[in-house]
Amino acid sequence: SQETFDFEKNGCCYNGFYTCEEGLIYVDDGILTFAVPEKKARTVLCTVVDCSHNSEECPAYLEDYDVFAIYYYNDKQYLLMRNVYSDGVNAKVYEADVDGRNRRVIYNLEQDDAGIAMPICYNGEIFIFVSSVGSWDIYSKDENGNIVEHPRDISLISYDIDSGNQMVVETFEEAYNQWITVYGLNNGKFYFQYQYSDVPTEELWNGDDEIPEMMSEFFKQGIGVLDLSGSDPSLDSIIEADSVIFMGIDSNKLYWYEYEEEMDYSLMEVHFYDIGSNENGKMIVDSGASESFITVVNGKMFFKHYYNNNVTEYEIKTGDVHVYHNMEYVPIGTYKNYYILGELELYSDLVEFDSLGKEKEYLALRN
Repeated sequence: SQETFDFEKNGCCYNGFYTCEEGLIYVDDGILTFAVPEKKARTVLCTVVDCSHNSEECPAYLEDYDVFAIYYYNDKQYLLMRNVYSDGVNAKVYEADVDGRNRRVIYNLEQDDAGIAMPICYNGEIFIFVSSVGSWDIYSKDENGNIVEHPRDISLISYDIDSGNQMVVETFEEAYNQWITVYGLNNGKFYFQYQYSDVPTEELWNGDDEIPEMMSEFFKQGIGVLDLSGSDPSLDSIIEADSVIFMGIDSNKLYWYEYEEEMDYSLMEVHFYDIGSNENGKMIVDSGASESFITVVNGKMFFKHYYNNNVTEYEIKTGDVHVYHNMEYVPIGTYKNYYILGELELYSDLVEFDSLGKEKEYLALRN
């Protein structure tokens, strides 16, 4: 029989997932998938009877596209896709019936992409960070055959689904090594990390053959906010320093850490910003080993070990530490009382609600 799916059609999408009250929608191995955590179930988002989900006849088959946003709005499905070609990358918005049928292009981003951040879909608008120089054009050779790096600016472009209008919300000034990554949503405000440098990459080396040990010392890094809670979108910076690594949003607080060269290798200076009170604070976190940060969720920070697949869990309130061994997947976010898991090395958009073994099941299914 033909399967039907009942879920909210006016949710929001950022960082690749469409989230609504009933579940999560994402692309799993090229197939549009609907996951229902409470039932520990997932199913292909397809209404075609006896479909094999392996060709374009299937509305959920997206193998030939690089999908980086899924959105439902006014009983229509919208997919933001990137098509890679020899001279660069372009982004297109496809509109379809809510079941994925009758898909067509409604918007074609004319600028080439040089590292588009995960787009934001919210309240009938699609927001995309794009750069002025395409990925294949950042570097070129001068008349002497030397490699030359070109600066680029990054603009925030909005596309209104109802009117079809495109506008530039704001443009970041031209700089080198510039990128933006979207991290989280809180009450209509999207928080993101940005980075830029005033000089070309090769000048950071000072003539040395090796890359500097701490590249962040040569960049400016910060956390910004895109406020969509009012009538007009606005951008602002919350913190900017030589080394700012955004950790995430948890319990109405932003967390980031700043590199301190004089600190012990296992210690990390973690800062937080209370979104409600606008108050700042900091703590020293000892994860017990030299590790890299993954995320902060449910009052816990998670760190990945450099030389194996172990993951350290640090509880913020108590300072308790627990190490999970031989992890294949790690928490990268939450949905209700469930962890969203990503692959340890690849950080792909993978959601896993099935049992992953005793310790992994705890990470996947228990809040």
